[in-house]
Amino acid sequence: LEGPPAGRSFHNGRFVSRLREIASKEKNVKFVGANVLELEREGSGDDAKVIGVKYKANDDGKEYVAKATLTIGCDGCASRLRKQVIPAAEYNVFSQFVGLVLEDVQLPYPEHGHVILANPSPVLFYPISSNEVRCLVDIPHHVREQPNFSVRNYLEFTVLPQIPEILKQPFRKAMETEQF
Repeated sequence: LEGPPAGRSFHNGRFVSRLREIASKEKNVKFVGANVLELEREGSGDDAKVIGVKYKANDDGKEYVAKATLTIGCDGCASRLRKQVIPAAEYNVFSQFVGLVLEDVQLPYPEHGHVILANPSPVLFYPISSNEVRCLVDIPHHVREQPNFSVRNYLEFTVLPQIPEILKQPFRKAMETEQF
């Protein structure tokens, strides 16, 4: 690649919807809305081979099996699927991001991401469309585990006072929707 490193940001939901739309137009693709329950395996013990998944369909609530030569699990750090393949797999959660979408806001440096070095952890702002900015607030695990912890209170009383003035009103407005 030529030029300086560059990143792209976008609405993940729109991106996934568009991928589904494009894939569903292929003659060998069948789109199924479902929740994967477990991996389907052939054989036993360490030699067992993953051959697909068992899932519960969203439309009728019934369980089905889908077989494939390649099964990819993308269910995050607390993956139930990975634990089925590697039972000893461990992970540590040090923090969790909470996201908000701010509307009709101009970032101080348009088309660039912004990192606010807030206390106790960073807050990210980056454009995801021509008039929307995603804000990701990193909430440390030890903070979330405090008695009576409230995301809303944390955002209002810990984060809001530390962000630039130009972002405060859109941040407040995004908090009002409680879509985080």
